[in-house]
Amino acid sequence: MRRTYYQPYYRKRYPYYRRRIVKPLSTMQLLIVLLGIVAFLTIYALSMSTIVLSTEEIILFAAFIILMCIGLSVAAVYAIQYVKRKRYENVTLHSVDAMTGVEFEEFVAYLYELQGYRVERTPVSGDLGVDLIAIKNGERIAIQVKRYTGSVGRSAVSDAVAGMAQYRCTSSIVVTNSYYTPLAKKLAYSNRCVLIDRMALSTMIGSVKH
Repeated sequence: MRRTYYQPYYRKRYPYYRRRIVKPLSTMQLLIVLLGIVAFLTIYALSMSTIVLSTEEIILFAAFIILMCIGLSVAAVYAIQYVKRKRYENVTLHSVDAMTGVEFEEFVAYLYELQGYRVERTPVSGDLGVDLIAIKNGERIAIQVKRYTGSVGRSAVSDAVAGMAQYRCTSSIVVTNSYYTPLAKKLAYSNRCVLIDRMALSTMIGSVKH
């Protein structure tokens, strides 16, 4: 596969300590749970009603409810994707500069989702130097996101590299809307940590508009 300069290339595995991370439900997971509850309550109410239905009618009704829930879930997925794309289709570097740190993290997560990654968010506080975890085909990438007005120093690189083992990642990336200091570049090179600066981020943003 052709390798671009912003794609991860480091896949060496590190020893790690297992840590149980409790993750909140995503919007899609919450929707599926709610639809399941609605389907269960509907079937339960029907079974307790005075209307007498045959076994075949009950099976058909249950199948209809299940198919309706599946259809609504699929429609919700496409609706969420459409809303995200419309939200970010006019994003520029200047609008990125106006984002908050959390908004920038969400945008970077969306950029990696466009590349086929499943992205997990770490806790806002106590993230141990990793903001996002991008997962695809057995690869786990520890991503440190920095929305800066000045140059990003080597501490961001060391945090991302150190957080790899904690989150069982195979590679690390630091993403910023700015640039990196020479020491940060040197440390990233020696640890094979991929640096995405303002120019590389501009290239990634271009993918949203195609």
